[in-house]
Amino acid sequence: MNGNRNVLKVSVAVAGCALFFLVAVALRPVIGYDSPYSSPAPAPPPPMDLDPVTTPSASAPVPRGSGSRAADDVNGDGYADLVFAAPAYLGVVYGSARGLDPTTRTVIKPDDTRFPPNLAPGGVSTADLDGDGYADILASGHVVWGGPAGPRDGVPAAKLGGVPGDFDGDGQQDLTVTENVGKKYAARYQLRVLYGPFTREGKPHRTGAARPSPITEAGLGNEDSDFSLTAGDADGDRATDLVARPHGDGEQEVAVLLHGGDGPGGFAARAPYLRDGSAVAFGDFDGDALDHAIGAFLHARARRPDLDTAQRPALRAIAVDGKTLRGSRHGDRPAVALLAAMEHSGSVLAQRQVADKSNEIPAFAPLLDTLDLTGTVVTADALHTQHEHGAYLRSRGAHYLAIVKKNHPGLFETVRTLPWRDIALDHYDRTRAHHRTEIRRLKTAAFAHLAYPGARQALQVVRWRREMGTGKLTIERVYLITSLPPGEATGEQLAAWIRGHWHIENLLHHVRDRTFREDDSTIRTAHLPRVMASLRNLAIGVHRQGGGTSIAAALRHAARDYHRPLSALGLIQP
Repeated sequence: MNGNRNVLKVSVAVAGCALFFLVAVALRPVIGYDSPYSSPAPAPPPPMDLDPVTTPSASAPVPRGSGSRAADDVNGDGYADLVFAAPAYLGVVYGSARGLDPTTRTVIKPDDTRFPPNLAPGGVSTADLDGDGYADILASGHVVWGGPAGPRDGVPAAKLGGVPGDFDGDGQQDLTVTENVGKKYAARYQLRVLYGPFTREGKPHRTGAARPSPITEAGLGNEDSDFSLTAGDADGDRATDLVARPHGDGEQEVAVLLHGGDGPGGFAARAPYLRDGSAVAFGDFDGDALDHAIGAFLHARARRPDLDTAQRPALRAIAVDGKTLRGSRHGDRPAVALLAAMEHSGSVLAQRQVADKSNEIPAFAPLLDTLDLTGTVVTADALHTQHEHGAYLRSRGAHYLAIVKKNHPGLFETVRTLPWRDIALDHYDRTRAHHRTEIRRLKTAAFAHLAYPGARQALQVVRWRREMGTGKLTIERVYLITSLPPGEATGEQLAAWIRGHWHIENLLHHVRDRTFREDDSTIRTAHLPRVMASLRNLAIGVHRQGGGTSIAAALRHAARDYHRPLSALGLIQP
């Protein structure tokens, strides 16, 4: 997971609002505004008539794994599994390349020696406690050992509990336990880390020193004050950290952060306070993971490229461009700037926030790091005509179409002063729209060497534009370079990619501004401006892939029947 991992204390109400928006964003143009495209609310549709999900009574064979480091992978096949507890059984639903497969599962019942005593319903923790490459299940103070076919047969549940994590950063999973060392009716709590790997009998590799209650140390309670622990890596040092919160009556409470590593009881001596809150969670809250998930989702749904005349997959064109969220500016804090990579067809594959007091150039390579660039042509404006960008794209197996301007004076003069009058025309196009007539002429010149990484051709585009109302004529000359060798693409394809780059303005930025009124949004808290932009990208991409040419019309259509957004997302059949 990219980005800094931060600790964020969020209320249940905020989580509920976020979940509400995830559904509503596919239905309405914008949250908090009356869209000019909105129509009167229709009558509620009839109750949803869906076929019940049927699961065979017998499980399909569990895929045998050979061990992995994937989280929650009980059978070690490289895919995360879902583990849950009910009063009468412990269940595992196994993951696959297509997600969870309900037909492949393991159910452990009370008459099984692997069944943890006094099992409480709900979610359970997993961690590879014995270091064999199979996630083990922690439930009700016991551990169920994972294996190649899921929970190991014939290995009874061992008495072992605590909060799992790699608290010393050595790559082995440990457990932090809370111990009551007080006398009867006089509780006194302390922390202790049990360091892995563990034996099948539940014995740790070593036992750490005890540390007094972090709540008592911080002056937030007495020695008998109970507390809860939440684990995660808050500072990115690979050692798991802990957040300790006193048990209260549901009101907002102060918490303390224990940094894993060296120190008393396995944690840093200083435990900083965290602001009041009613819940705590670790995660990547800067939007990197959300953008990656949305990009992967849209890419998986996209139509595969057609074959070219040589029966090879046609090159995919990806446009890179930035946009500033004007409404996110607040006080001395600048507006959020985002850099996006979009297929010319209109689906955003990646998005990254540009660092404050910087520009788009340093964000270019990290933006594309998450994408498979093999068989692609990347287009961008002149800002990204950088030698480092050209070398990066060629090293990733991508071609480029780069605009050359006077920010590269030597390269610009070399390309501009070519004998273009003597070079044959490769493509000619004439259009008439928007009260003007445009003529575009494209010429290409091959190079054995050009002072830019991987450059093979130079291009000249001449545009004549005449306004039909005034008769005003404008002539513009644009120069480009490309890593595509002669014959790899036709003049018509090159012209289409050059014009198609600006689809990122028309199909994405314009829609977010006009249909979603993005620049009018005054959401400024933390990373929410970026998250909202990501959700707009998701809605636009889903409707584009569904054949929608007008996003406003597609949103109105989806809002009239709650089956439609679920169908568009592939959650139910049309």
